[in-house]
Amino acid sequence: MLRIVRQLFGGSLLRYQKFTSKIVQPAGTLTKTRRRLMTTFVASAGLAYVIKTSVGDNRKDDGETEGKEPLREWTVDVQSDDPGKENLASVSEALKGDKTLHLKIKEFLIQEKDTQKAKVVNDLVHGHIELHPLCVAIIDTPEFQRLRYLKQMGTCDFVYPGAVHTRFEHSLGVCHLAGQLLKRLQRKQPELKITEKDILCVQIAGLCHDMGHGPFSHIFDTLFISSIDSNSKWKHEQASVHMFEHMCKNEKLREMFKACGLDDKDLDFIKEQIEGRRAVTVTDWPYKGRPKEKAFLYDIVANKRNGIDVDKWDYISRDSLHLGMKSNFDHLRFILFARVISVNNEPQICLRDKEAYGIHQMYETRYILHKKACQHRVTSATSLMIADALKEVNEVIKIPKEDGTKIEMSKCIAADNMDAYTNLTEDILHQIVLKSDRGDPRLGKAKKIIQDLWSRNLYKFVDESSPIKGRHYKDAQKKNIAAEIKDCINGDGKANPKDVEDLLNKFNEHVAVEILNFDYGMKGQNPWEHIHFYTKGNLDVATPISIEKVSFRLPKHFEEQIIRVFFKPTDAPKKDEMYCRLLREAFQAWSKGKKREDKCLNKSNFGSVVDFDYTDKADDTGSDDRPILLPEKSKEGRIDGLQLVFSDPVHGHIALHPACVAIIDTPQFQRLRNIKQLGGGYFVYPGASHNRFEHSLGVCYLAGEMARTLKNGQNELDIDDKDVLCVEIAGLCHDLGHGPFSHVFDNMVVPRVREDRPDWKHEDASKTMFEHMIEENPVIKIKGDLNSNDVTFIMNMICPPPSEEEKMKDSRWPKKAFLYEIVANKRSEVDVDKMDYIARDCLHLGIRSSFDHGRFIRLTRVIRHGKKMRLCVRDKHYFSALRLAEILIKAKDVKLIPGKRKRLALPQCIDDMSAYTHLTDEIFQQIRISSKKELKQSRDLLQALERRKLFVCVAESCPIANSKCKILKEDTSKLAKETKIKKELIQQLKRHDPSFLDDTITVQVVMLDFGKKDRNPVDELCFYTKRDIDTAIKIKSTEVSHLFPKKMFQEQMVRVFLKHYWVGRKCVYDHDRQYMESVCKVFEKWCSKNKIGCKQLLKDQVLHS
Repeated sequence: MLRIVRQLFGGSLLRYQKFTSKIVQPAGTLTKTRRRLMTTFVASAGLAYVIKTSVGDNRKDDGETEGKEPLREWTVDVQSDDPGKENLASVSEALKGDKTLHLKIKEFLIQEKDTQKAKVVNDLVHGHIELHPLCVAIIDTPEFQRLRYLKQMGTCDFVYPGAVHTRFEHSLGVCHLAGQLLKRLQRKQPELKITEKDILCVQIAGLCHDMGHGPFSHIFDTLFISSIDSNSKWKHEQASVHMFEHMCKNEKLREMFKACGLDDKDLDFIKEQIEGRRAVTVTDWPYKGRPKEKAFLYDIVANKRNGIDVDKWDYISRDSLHLGMKSNFDHLRFILFARVISVNNEPQICLRDKEAYGIHQMYETRYILHKKACQHRVTSATSLMIADALKEVNEVIKIPKEDGTKIEMSKCIAADNMDAYTNLTEDILHQIVLKSDRGDPRLGKAKKIIQDLWSRNLYKFVDESSPIKGRHYKDAQKKNIAAEIKDCINGDGKANPKDVEDLLNKFNEHVAVEILNFDYGMKGQNPWEHIHFYTKGNLDVATPISIEKVSFRLPKHFEEQIIRVFFKPTDAPKKDEMYCRLLREAFQAWSKGKKREDKCLNKSNFGSVVDFDYTDKADDTGSDDRPILLPEKSKEGRIDGLQLVFSDPVHGHIALHPACVAIIDTPQFQRLRNIKQLGGGYFVYPGASHNRFEHSLGVCYLAGEMARTLKNGQNELDIDDKDVLCVEIAGLCHDLGHGPFSHVFDNMVVPRVREDRPDWKHEDASKTMFEHMIEENPVIKIKGDLNSNDVTFIMNMICPPPSEEEKMKDSRWPKKAFLYEIVANKRSEVDVDKMDYIARDCLHLGIRSSFDHGRFIRLTRVIRHGKKMRLCVRDKHYFSALRLAEILIKAKDVKLIPGKRKRLALPQCIDDMSAYTHLTDEIFQQIRISSKKELKQSRDLLQALERRKLFVCVAESCPIANSKCKILKEDTSKLAKETKIKKELIQQLKRHDPSFLDDTITVQVVMLDFGKKDRNPVDELCFYTKRDIDTAIKIKSTEVSHLFPKKMFQEQMVRVFLKHYWVGRKCVYDHDRQYMESVCKVFEKWCSKNKIGCKQLLKDQVLHS
């Protein structure tokens, strides 16, 4: 309290006593504002007070400024039984004086109190953002953590590999922007009387606005629910409100709401914002949460008035970044120029007139995102497939509730079933595939659809109409359109009548019609009619601006519609081509019969819809929607195939060889979509949701770039197109063997559950998985013209053989030994794998990287050094999760994964690549919904993880280098070191307390190095100079800088954690304070004995890992 008072009054001399306190301002000057603030401060604590002032004359003395009142003494007597424990949240209603100032001081005190508990999150779009403690408490609930498993853009990652960001990080961004906008208005327009409570409520609404989304975002509500109940008017906003209400049943959360001064009226205000704007009349105000004087608060999160809200600002910036597109809209300018002005007796957020074109850029960017990504043909095809799979198993796959009962997916949306809805995420596809069908045809059909999806055997795009002005057709008319197209199927005389009859019989089951609407967010309305602008000369009057005054290039129509037709493949590919041709002719005849001005676009692609994004190719007729296909030429100049160009958020537009595309379209590679690149890193950095799939594409691209640079720059190396392709394939497949949560699986799970495979690494599994993939998909060898020697070369690059004898089996060794250093350089650790993950990880973590891999690749040369050809670089470029493992270990004996012949437990999957293909990060969802008794402890740990009840890190050592500790000096595995240290600690603990539980403590040894353990990796790197580009030389670090490390290239740290334990069937998360302190003291003694520095993390409060 004393610190807050001192801060508030500018460090004045204060005297603070227990029962009767006096705050004395010495003789001098005091502003009127401070005097009023002091009065308000005392009142805000609900205390009795008496103010005695001795006021001097009102003359302006020397040194005094206007607005100051000279006071010789100001004494405030505060009477309280316990002034150190005043309830700052409860404020006396009978406050005498300025109520506005009183409210501000109250909020200042609450905010000052809460900033100590606030958390800072690093976001890749907005940078470091601060979250209120109440927002943090909401985030740490299972209802909100569910958003980690819902992708923001549905199935767009089948088109744009980088579009894997989640609703979780988007919600954090909306919360942040809502606070930024409102705080700006609060500072700029104090007459609005925006309170801290208003800001907190709006931020919570932004945080929770998407909690009601189902799996794959809008697929669930627009395709799945509507197909189960055609009369349903359910929207995800309703579910968001229900989910918020369900979350608020948590007693601890309710207590936090009360502690922050939020009552039922404020909760209504939050739900009203999530639900969206209602119809407002002149006489009736439809909201309970806030009066009409604060109507503008309802337009911040979900603006139904003109569509300009922080939700769009965040997803435009975030989606554009992940799609690799550039957005011209700057939401920060809108925040700076936003102003609340009364329009038609209602306060609205208005904008400066010069920013009108910027608003058009927002609408235009939203349109482009929908046109090129959200409604892309592949997105439509994959969406239809997922919706069909979910419809088939709606009554088969049941979702568990808290009481143990299970219900159908379509019933989870009911208000009283939010506990089941919490368990419904995008992991549902893996649940379908892994569930035993037991002869159920519905489940078998759904599995077939999902396997086709993962094998890229998508629904075939037939044709689509050109854009139609306005909204001619409603979704309910799909069946009518399909029936009219069916009536137009006659055949052109060339088709076999029996084939025409077959198509008519298959029509209802195999033809899908999609009606796609594109607009500016307000259907057919002109949003400009609902936006008001103010001028520099008149800040208090806002008027609309006509489009013509902004630019004649702006559109006059604000909605268009496209009708799209798909064919669901049969088991006869050749007949499917004929069916598509007949269907296209029927669609064109139907279109012509409607006598519409817009003609159909004749599409010539009978095959699978294009897998990736492409750059539009402009011609005389406008923008053509076909992909750019670049011919891949061999050394002799003949065309071997077509490359596909797609967009990557790190490397831009990149092209892939057809053989690489064939690999990508296999289930073995598609599996990487469900393995996160940074394991459990997304629990710390919300943006770290990227996966091994996009990383592998990036490595493939960089590997090809480096190989082609060497080929074009040094003809004497005799690098041919086959070499380049093999290097690209190695880069593409180098991570095929990663298990769930990446290195958590091979470093922390396999060593503990497979003692017979202590040296198993993911590189071994990558090599085995590549062999398995080639056997299962022979088309890869055909498209790449690969022979057995090429396959051996690729496998050796993925997992370099340990001996020279093994390498000699490859015809490219040793003449082209430098090719082995491109993907996985075991000599110097400088390879394209690191180049991609450094750039990609830094992007998603919101961290800047100063390393330029493009420059490194361009200046790389191959030079002979000793007897071998080595990759060299220019001399001037010298500068250039415990809990997850524990959950998997607890589930190690349960047979969850279907293998080639039978179901296998987790440890057995590394011996069966068919089972390993199904082993991904989605294993957690199987554990969560399973009712098996053997998984009880795993479920408890998973539940604790989602509630942020983490293992407690009680102490850690200082960084250790050249330790005298025998255990750390041993050349043994990390697991062996951890086991020995843990054994020594337990022995010491049991001497003090024989009842100490062995399984409540765990030790982690952290190894930090430059990739070569205790060696300097640069010693293995060769350089060349500008004057002599054919001679490889070594450079000492002292020749570059004396600030570089000279001897120490590796350090270790030892951490001690206290784990959860079970008493009977109950999981205990919290440990006794004395218990933790005893562990801390024993570890300190161990560190002291081994002459290691120790850092205690157990002080005033326990820091969690």
